[in-house]
Amino acid sequence: ITYTSQRNQPLCTSPPALVATSTSGLSVSLASTTAGVCTVSGTTLTLVSAGNCTVSANQAGNGSFAAATTVSNSFAVAAAAQTITFTAPGNQTLGTAPPALVASSTSGLTVSFTSATLGVCTVSGTTLTLVAVGTCTINASQAGNGSYAAATAVANSFSVAAAPLGAELMAGGGFETAPTVAGQFAQGWRGVNGIPATRTSTESHAGTAAAVLTNPGPNGNGSGLVQNSVDDGGQSSIIGLYTGKTVVLTFWAKGTPSETGNVNFSLRYLDAVGNILNPVINTSFQSQINATTWTKITLNGPAIPANISAMFLEMTLATGPIGLTDVGADANGNRIFHDFGQARILIDDVSVRVVP
Repeated sequence: ITYTSQRNQPLCTSPPALVATSTSGLSVSLASTTAGVCTVSGTTLTLVSAGNCTVSANQAGNGSFAAATTVSNSFAVAAAAQTITFTAPGNQTLGTAPPALVASSTSGLTVSFTSATLGVCTVSGTTLTLVAVGTCTINASQAGNGSYAAATAVANSFSVAAAPLGAELMAGGGFETAPTVAGQFAQGWRGVNGIPATRTSTESHAGTAAAVLTNPGPNGNGSGLVQNSVDDGGQSSIIGLYTGKTVVLTFWAKGTPSETGNVNFSLRYLDAVGNILNPVINTSFQSQINATTWTKITLNGPAIPANISAMFLEMTLATGPIGLTDVGADANGNRIFHDFGQARILIDDVSVRVVP
């Protein structure tokens, strides 16, 4: 038998047909003795995995020729090379949601991502999380398998800038946008104690609507509005973004509280699980407003503590007698009624911003 040896072959290619002849002119049979690496059908060689492929050539003879001595040839099958294409995510800003990481390999195998700068950014799957200001470096790798060698890792670096000061931490402070979540009366705002505030389109400081706080009847509970900046307002978590910075709360108000009731706003900081942190700010402002003109209310808040995830703002019209109320009888037995007034307060253009 004369059997032409194959050269070393890369996996994932189609090698040339096997060639073997005998001096008898009888057909030579070819078979793989390393089926885990290569197989043979006729003269067709198929590469299965990386390793050493051995193919034997046999001729059993006939009535005129004795069986030929078997001839074997071996050659190496190398794992196929692969490369990675990794799309750079571009520079990012702390406090925003960066895009998903995108990379592909020429093998079609899944690419894995890891962060080389855990203090600045972390990775889970294709999700990138920004942790701090700095340079984030992400490595894309593919370890290969039985058919492909490991790819050369590809790294992309980008900057993570500080969250912008002056950022708005509340949502829908103008009350023009209709509710999008059950229980809300306007975008991002909920009622309190089962008696929500309402909106009006007949009066507003700016735009087309304002929130209305009212007492529903004599000795009834006052209404209110609240917003958790993350849960209700849909804002991103602010953990670690503004520690030590201050906020300024502004809104416009107009109206008349009941004679004995207060109008309050409460500004609170919340940790990652919703616990209220110090400081808590509770302020009454009924003495600052009137029924005929809009008044701007401003509060310069204290420094933001560490590890807060959200801000919570509540505005309420406190419980108190309203309207005509029987307060007793005079010396002659005549009933005495006192008019405590009808409490009705308009709130508009609420804003809580980080001080630049």
